[in-house]
Amino acid sequence: MIRIILPIFLLSASLACAQLIVDPGPGVESLRSKIYQVSVKGNGGEGDSYVYQSDNNADFKMFPPGTFMATANHWTSFCFDGTATVRIRKLDGSSPRSVRIRPASAGIQAEIIGHEVVFKLDRPRQLSVEIDAPDELIPQPLLIFANPPEKNPPSPAESWNYAEKGLPSADRKKPLVLHFPRGVHNLVRTEGVPLNPGFRLRSGDKVHLAHGAYVIGAFRSTSDARNIRISGRGTLSALGEPFVKTKYRPLKPDADIEFSYSRCGEHLVQLQGRDHHVEGIVFTDPAHFCINISDASRVENIKCFGWHYSTDGIGIGSDTVLRDSFFKCNDDSIKLYNDGIDVANCVIWQQFNGAAFQFSWGHGGVKKGFTVRDIDIIHDEHRRDANNRGLFSCVKLEKPMRGMLFENIRVEGDSFRLIDLRVHQGGSISDLTLRNVSVQGRILDANYLRARGGSFGNLVIQGLRIGGTSVTAESMKLVTEGEVPPPNFKP
Repeated sequence: MIRIILPIFLLSASLACAQLIVDPGPGVESLRSKIYQVSVKGNGGEGDSYVYQSDNNADFKMFPPGTFMATANHWTSFCFDGTATVRIRKLDGSSPRSVRIRPASAGIQAEIIGHEVVFKLDRPRQLSVEIDAPDELIPQPLLIFANPPEKNPPSPAESWNYAEKGLPSADRKKPLVLHFPRGVHNLVRTEGVPLNPGFRLRSGDKVHLAHGAYVIGAFRSTSDARNIRISGRGTLSALGEPFVKTKYRPLKPDADIEFSYSRCGEHLVQLQGRDHHVEGIVFTDPAHFCINISDASRVENIKCFGWHYSTDGIGIGSDTVLRDSFFKCNDDSIKLYNDGIDVANCVIWQQFNGAAFQFSWGHGGVKKGFTVRDIDIIHDEHRRDANNRGLFSCVKLEKPMRGMLFENIRVEGDSFRLIDLRVHQGGSISDLTLRNVSVQGRILDANYLRARGGSFGNLVIQGLRIGGTSVTAESMKLVTEGEVPPPNFKP
């Protein structure tokens, strides 16, 4: 029973900091988890937080059932300030036998008390709670998104309420605040706005997804757009829409339609221009990328799920900041194609396909460098060879990249392939530092530096540990191709 649910849309920033706000759900049972119930107590409030479920609808015939990613994702999202106690029950009434919480670096220990899993939080976290789960494939993961309070959520007086007014005019002249309240809002089927081009946002527009808002649709901007904000604690989805490759090129060898990513582009959020801000929302069941955002922007506290190939997490523009976000995608989680990117404090669950950190698919070239630090990779589900199956991956680089720093990267369990960098004619990777990278388990395959007409220079590997042991080129199973100078290993 929910004793306190305070819609954050109605709260001032100061009041939001004083209350626990649980997710009331979108008002439908079809999206509710069939396995888990979650209640939260804190800040003088207590209530059940709606648990969502997204079923694995990836149709890959070569994988026997139960061997390809999870069966479903389950998650709940709530806001709190101070401390909170989380209680989880299985809806079948059974008592949990075991539980582990990832990332391990969070140091959170759960108790099993009767039929419940119980743990406490002292700050916002993005956690995987794995109940009665095997060590390898986790069939029914539960993700707990414990958010900070929203800062300056919009007031009713300043907002265009979609539930009352529908979508605003496409030729509006002034910026607006477009608010989606609790409920399911289908922009594709109800409003006739396809994922590409999606609903166009203009400079200064704000979009707010409240707790319990589940929006099926996409948002775009043109290259002249500035200062767009998308925020809230709701969900943006493409549930029910065709997966992009199935729609534009059936997954069969004799397909007669030439596939083009530029033609597809059915990203849930595609913000061109600069100086944008995306914060707080959940992306799930995308047809293509979750989010692609351009230069000098800021992204924080987002959560990205994807089941299919090409459902990447985020593509990041130059001089853009990514903070405190979660990725469980089935293609590249974070695309690092541009200068000046700053990434920190993220949690990645890398599924069967794609890289945690992708340098290039023939894109870009980096002159000023980028920084990635304090990342927990809680699962690496790679098990088969492909050109993008390294956690640090470069599929095809034909331009110079230099000045990249990865620091404090923690991989839990085994890794199929930590590094696989492929540099082609015209491309080079220089001044790349991997500092304090650790793999808790083993390297199942090997690690690769492949000079296919391109070059490597000044690769520094400092403080690398695999299975708890400091490593050298030999012990990390490093395989080189072409003319590759040996990396500089440092303790």
